[in-house]
Amino acid sequence: MIRVIVVHETRLICELEATVLRNFPDIDIVACASSANEALAWLKKYSCDVVLVSVTLPEDGAFTLTRSMAK
Repeated sequence: MIRVIVVHETRLICELEATVLRNFPDIDIVACASSANEALAWLKKYSCDVVLVSVTLPEDGAFTLTRSMAK
């Protein structure tokens, strides 16, 4: 099972992406987040294999999130 967190600044798009991914039997959506800070909070609570991050997060959120996860 591949555990995924989806991050997109627009909640509706985040939920839409998660809904599409839920159609695959080997993918488990752990959470949807609309900011880098929200995603980091989810990462502290749950382990995951993949974080699907929108590059259009405000205030360099995608870069900040990726850098924080790499530490």
